[in-house]
Amino acid sequence: MQRDYHKPTLRQVSGKKSYYVFVTKPEALRRNPKDKQIRKSTGTSDLRIAEKLIHSIAEEIYREFDAQLNADPFIAFVREHWTANDPFEEALSGPNPNATDWGPDAADRRKVVVCINLCRQEGTFNETLAMQCFQFLNEKEARDWKYWIELGDNPFPMQAQQGQIDADLARKALEQQKQGNVLNTTGAPNLTKFLNEYANDKRRWKGIKSKEKNAQLGRLQNVIDLIGDIPVDQVQRRHGLEIAETLEELDKANATIKSWVGSLRMYLTWVQDKQLNTFVSPPKPWISSNALFGLSVADYGEQKRSYEAFTTDQLHHLFSLDMPKEDRLLLSILVTTGMRLDEAALLEWDQYKVDRNGLRYFDLSAGAIVKTDKFSARNVAIPDCLQLPPKGEGRLFGFGVNSDGKSSNEASKHLRQYTHAVRFDQNDDRKVVHSLRHNLIGFMINLKPTPSSEVMDWITGHDMEGNKTQSERTNTYGQDPDVATKYAIVNQIEHPWDIVKY
Repeated sequence: MQRDYHKPTLRQVSGKKSYYVFVTKPEALRRNPKDKQIRKSTGTSDLRIAEKLIHSIAEEIYREFDAQLNADPFIAFVREHWTANDPFEEALSGPNPNATDWGPDAADRRKVVVCINLCRQEGTFNETLAMQCFQFLNEKEARDWKYWIELGDNPFPMQAQQGQIDADLARKALEQQKQGNVLNTTGAPNLTKFLNEYANDKRRWKGIKSKEKNAQLGRLQNVIDLIGDIPVDQVQRRHGLEIAETLEELDKANATIKSWVGSLRMYLTWVQDKQLNTFVSPPKPWISSNALFGLSVADYGEQKRSYEAFTTDQLHHLFSLDMPKEDRLLLSILVTTGMRLDEAALLEWDQYKVDRNGLRYFDLSAGAIVKTDKFSARNVAIPDCLQLPPKGEGRLFGFGVNSDGKSSNEASKHLRQYTHAVRFDQNDDRKVVHSLRHNLIGFMINLKPTPSSEVMDWITGHDMEGNKTQSERTNTYGQDPDVATKYAIVNQIEHPWDIVKY
């Protein structure tokens, strides 16, 4: 089912200290005009902690919506317009009256009965709803429905077909464009004409890593393959929606859909700014406006699903698996320090240090770890329970480094053999290596007293309140928060699972 739910909001309720997550209900689930939102408590009055919980709580609410809507468009339609006191679901789940043909096109008389009751529930017959009912009926059901409302012989009246006809004509027009059957009255070049120049425009790609550049160019080529190599001035908003609809049918995530449509939108903007039609005097841009500018595809595809922390049983299982000591060391670093996978996989022995109080830490301001994220440039305290091998030279782990200087992709693929092994079933697919970072955050939240949100952000390297870098925070608070404060927190956390030992 398409996930097109509203985004969650976070706020306090009058008379309550805790923050609540609010989500606007789909119209099909509203029982009355005032029944617009559902709320769930975060269980905390700390705003920063509540912000960390908002997405997992919203996901629970979305799953409730999924179950209630039941992925049946007819039920959703009826529920949206049903105002009678008697529930319509009983009629749909009961026996099928006078059903004699059980083939694939058999008439479901239960649906017809529900349509009848739906359209006359206000006392007078609702012709608008009657026409809308046709989109949910097969031919035999439509004939039964038309016989009851006396609309003639044709099972689907023109009023009910018009939306389908319009959509069909639009699809046929796009197919003609894809096949090159377009009337190019302006002589505008096709989309592929400027691809090489676009790829080699240094100013366009300044500050963008080669991996991301290649990904964007790849998506752009895929988009052109999808909508056809049409003239640049014939791209319409409908093409953007066609991309979104096609990817949604392939069960792609909303983020993927946005990136595909965005690749074409950015290319058209570049063409608009950089390319001129010199066959006219004075020269003018091939396109005067970007048809995809402002086009929203927020309602297409699955929304991004956040990772979930491992349960206690899964952590015990994970660290009981047979694995090389190097793999166990990496997993142990992740669960005890909250480091990102890339931060840990790229560690070098030069980054392992001991402060003046004898406390151990990893210095992430050095080496190739930190690139553009100023908040990741931090010192990571090492708790007593985490044992390390004798200090050596070079890197702690041997994962390959890609063109962007990262090892997380190779490390993740290698470690998934362990994380996949501890999942409960095929639906438990949100437990990944990154989940260990979520576990550390959960452990800190459950400490008594709970550390402040700012200190927890110091530990994990999240964006900080007030956007202070580590050096700025040191100056602001007149003390060194790097190791002692962080160590005092992470060293309280118990790790009864079998982490690495040397």
